[in-house]
This record gives sequence, C-alpha cells and structure tokens, in this order.
Amino acid sequence: MINKELLASRIEEIKMLKIVKLPDGRFDVWGDVDFSCLGLTSLKELPIKIRRVHGKFDCSGNQLTSLEGAAQWIARNFYIINNPKKFTEEEVLSIVKVEGDVFV
Repeated sequence: MINKELLASRIEEIKMLKIVKLPDGRFDVWGDVDFSCLGLTSLKELPIKIRRVHGKFDCSGNQLTSLEGAAQWIARNFYIINNPKKFTEEEVLSIVKVEGDVFV
C-alpha cells in the first residue's frame, strides 16, 4: 500500500527544487529525487512524471517489479535496492542512462 502522506511530502520536496515542465507534461528536475520506501508497486503510480534528474534518483525499498515509469536520464546515482525484483545493472542501463553508479 502506498504511503500517501510520505509521497505528498516527497513531492513537496521536489517542488522546492528547480523543475522545468516540458510540453508533454513530464519534468526535468535539478536536484535529488527520493521515492524510496513509499510502498510503490510501479513508478507509473507517481503523480509526477520525470524525464531527467540532475542529481540522484532513489526508488529503493518499494514493491517494484518493473522499471516502467523511471526517468530516462540521471546525472548521478540510481538506487533500486530492496525491491521484490532483483534488478540487474544491465536491466537498468538498458532503460535509464545513468551517469553515476547503479545500486541494485
């Protein structure tokens, strides 16, 4: 079950960063994005769709079994540990361009 209160708090944190809304409705974010430990079963459940993260992206500790809905590009590290599916670095890099390290 999604922790809606914590998710709302994390969205408010993102809104305090520099964000640019794109014509297709997605966002580019300058700063770190933390969607860890929210009970998400899919990144598509997020109320904000992110294209690029100029920082780190953390979606660890959820119930993810797919990378569908992930950002396309991440400037720093990508964290996806402690999910039911044990993702591989190759899986992540086939979908997301990560300039830093991938933690699976």
